[in-house]
Amino acid sequence: MLVVLVVIAILMSLLMGALKNARETAKTVECMARLRSFHQWQHLYRVDNDMWFVVNRTWGPGLEGPDIPNPESPQHYDTFVNALKTYMGE
Repeated sequence: MLVVLVVIAILMSLLMGALKNARETAKTVECMARLRSFHQWQHLYRVDNDMWFVVNRTWGPGLEGPDIPNPESPQHYDTFVNALKTYMGE
């Protein structure tokens, strides 16, 4: 009976390592898929806007000046993500 429990414990420890590796691989695949989608959204935006990149207006608080808008101001809410929402299906 004890031998059976030891064998089961060894098999479980081997499976746990394999499951951890599978989880890490799944996270990597998901990350790569998201990066690919993000690149596609950017490309579609550029095609529709004469090959211009999306303007990033999220420099952070305290950096605003005459040429740098306050990102928290309602008139400057057209951030990077909001510009891409059309292409993200949201």
